[in-house]
Amino acid sequence: MSISTPSRHLTMASKSFSLRLSLNIIFIVALLSLATLTVVSISSHNIVVRESKLAAENMLKATIKDIEKDLREIEVATENAGWWAYANRNDARMLGHLCASLVGHNPYITSSVVAMTSYDVSKSAYVYTDPATGEIKSLPLSKDKCEYLQSQWFGEATGGLRPRWSDPYYDRGGSERMLVTYSVPVMDLEGRLVGVVTADITLEWLQQKMEAIKPYPNCTASLLNDNQHLLATTIAAASLASADSQLSAAASENERIQKLGQAIREGKDSMMDLELSNGKAFVVFGSLENRWAASISFQYEDILSEASRLYLIIALVGLFGLLVMFVLCYVSVRRLTQPITKLSDAAITMSAGNFDVALPAIKTDDEIMQLRNSFDFMQKSLKNYIAELKTTTASNERMESELNIARGIQSALLVREFPQGVSTAADGRELFHYDVHAFLEPAKAVGGDLYDCRLKDNILYFAVGDVSGKGVPAALVMGITRASLRFINGLGITMSDVAGRVNNIVAEGNETGMFVTLFCGRIDLTTGECSYCNAGHNPIVVKPAGGEARFLRAKSNIAVGLFPDFPYVGEEMQLSPGDTLLFYTDGVSEAERADKSLFGDDRLLAWANTSQAFASGTSQEAVEDLYATVKAFTEGNEANDDITIMVIRL
Repeated sequence: MSISTPSRHLTMASKSFSLRLSLNIIFIVALLSLATLTVVSISSHNIVVRESKLAAENMLKATIKDIEKDLREIEVATENAGWWAYANRNDARMLGHLCASLVGHNPYITSSVVAMTSYDVSKSAYVYTDPATGEIKSLPLSKDKCEYLQSQWFGEATGGLRPRWSDPYYDRGGSERMLVTYSVPVMDLEGRLVGVVTADITLEWLQQKMEAIKPYPNCTASLLNDNQHLLATTIAAASLASADSQLSAAASENERIQKLGQAIREGKDSMMDLELSNGKAFVVFGSLENRWAASISFQYEDILSEASRLYLIIALVGLFGLLVMFVLCYVSVRRLTQPITKLSDAAITMSAGNFDVALPAIKTDDEIMQLRNSFDFMQKSLKNYIAELKTTTASNERMESELNIARGIQSALLVREFPQGVSTAADGRELFHYDVHAFLEPAKAVGGDLYDCRLKDNILYFAVGDVSGKGVPAALVMGITRASLRFINGLGITMSDVAGRVNNIVAEGNETGMFVTLFCGRIDLTTGECSYCNAGHNPIVVKPAGGEARFLRAKSNIAVGLFPDFPYVGEEMQLSPGDTLLFYTDGVSEAERADKSLFGDDRLLAWANTSQAFASGTSQEAVEDLYATVKAFTEGNEANDDITIMVIRL
């Protein structure tokens, strides 16, 4: 069976650290990039939609003005022709010339009729432009042409005695086109109806006007008259040069036209959103002076397609950039942590007794250089200390030096940066605020008390112990116990197994019979579940939020280091927000005055129930307040045991 060396473990840890750090950096960058892309996408989406609507509104207004200008020319020409028709009402040749002039001088008028109220065909004229040759032709009104008296354009003009645009119709027997007619009634001097002068325009011409405004593939422009009849549209399925029945079918089948007509009838705003069968769209519409209505509709899909493609390109480039950044970051972190790995190897070699091992050369002037200098200083200090031990006598100076170095080493083993912060769930919710602080004061130069706390993966590991005896032997056992706890706590085993393994390590080769009372445990900061094991230590104090402090009566176990393979029993309790735990050694409860009276458990519990620092202050304030209370009780009497206090507050 192969055994992994500490050096190999440290190298693997370095690789794992490099990977974790690189992944954390990439994760944070990815979150920031995603948040930025989201904000940009939403902002640009709103800007694109707003600008598209504004552009559509301006485009529609320009088209309406263009159509109104041309229609107004037609209307003015036709209305002026009404006076000439009345003046020449009995001259068929002049009436024909009038129609030909209207058609010939206005490129938008495709045909014209002077229709008199009499059935005398000779008093009426009809001129049109041949759609095949473009030639202006006149057509005698046959007997059936006198049926114009029953036509819509004639009836509306004569019925209301005012100029009027007709509904679209198919001109059979004449220009053979879909037309819209502007009819002007001709009145005599007494205000009696004499006839009607008309100007016809083709729906093809209106269609060309609407087709000029189609910036997107699915954009639809439409023109309706005041009866909501479709005059022109860019819908491919609608053939406006067909028969009236086809035009009506196209209008009735067009979902957008139906909704638009309803909006116009209800007098809604000039812009609205539509939910159509082929997707979401918005429509802009406006009215002409002759009460026609024009509209432009846009599919949101068309407007945002370019932006969506841009977002996709940005996302792909961002993913590629994150991949490149991860590779570069991982390589950089590996290179930066390589000196730490070499320093770790050197430290292991020194721990085996070789203090002449060469330390790696560090070229950067940063924390790693400071760490290397600290190792160098430690190496030289240890070499000097060993040399001094070999050459000096058993004097007080040697003993004092030994104790000072041991005190410094022991002090260095203790935690200085205590866990404080907030644990969060996977969805980002805050779970527990945690605050830890501890204090240790040895009774002599070095002591046998210990405490430990560290945070790993939302698990808070803690321990408080007291080694039997005092001085250097107790400090050595303390160091072994703490190192064992540090290693074993990371294995993910139960607290009873942790106590059992520490017990076996301390008991191995323990010929002096020294032991350690130990209270160790861990708190899951995502659930508040606390697992612990008491190995012969003082009962801890538990103060619930807003409740009375009490001693935790844990199951009895022997101190570690006495009997190998002792079956330790662990326990669990559920912590809630506001709960506070107080750990201490017997240097607190057994602190005594000069008269030999002890501080005792009762005073400790009374302090826990009355101290404002313990009830609502930080953990550091609680520790300092208890230490000050104990010192005040002893009245300056020299401590006969180490004092250790640790407070954990949720």
